[in-house]
Amino acid sequence: MSSVAFDYNLKEIENSVIKSDSKFPWHDFIGKLFNPDNIPPPILLRPIVENIISNGDIDIIYPEEWIDDYLKYIGTICEANALHFLLRSYDRRGSTLKIYNLDADSWIQIDIHIKLYQFGSSRIYFKWQDFFPRAQCFSGVLEPDAADGAALYLLHLEVQRKKLSSPSVTARWNIYQNRLTQIDVTKTELDEIIESAYRD
Repeated sequence: MSSVAFDYNLKEIENSVIKSDSKFPWHDFIGKLFNPDNIPPPILLRPIVENIISNGDIDIIYPEEWIDDYLKYIGTICEANALHFLLRSYDRRGSTLKIYNLDADSWIQIDIHIKLYQFGSSRIYFKWQDFFPRAQCFSGVLEPDAADGAALYLLHLEVQRKKLSSPSVTARWNIYQNRLTQIDVTKTELDEIIESAYRD
């Protein structure tokens, strides 16, 4: 994996995306979520551009064969930080977790995808392994590389019928545009999967 410096920086935008009246150090805890010990790191599916404390969620993808170990790891760091841990769902697609601070006055929600289904299909999906070989580290957080990330985000916008005028959509697309201008974009395996799905 290569590490490339882009304008997007979790530390620099901490005040806008990780803010809370709670005194709990959410930023440090989230850093631990993305950097587990002795197991594969999760891949953040989309850059964080809005406040995620007690608002919205974090979407990551994780390898199915390691998911139980990752959930145990999250439970361990929650216990070490005196946090409440609620597993809201667990199935073949993934898990949804809600983690509260000790006073339950602030929380984060994490959607852990095992299989990222597309087009309402049960046979077209992406897995962690589809992104990991080319994934890049942006400010300590692993994400799909610029081309894969942009292609996946455009697909997400279409499938979810997101409003392009939304501030979060604009902010994320600006991040992807910035990343794409710094590389030579070539057709990715993700592009080929998307094209194949449209042909079918």
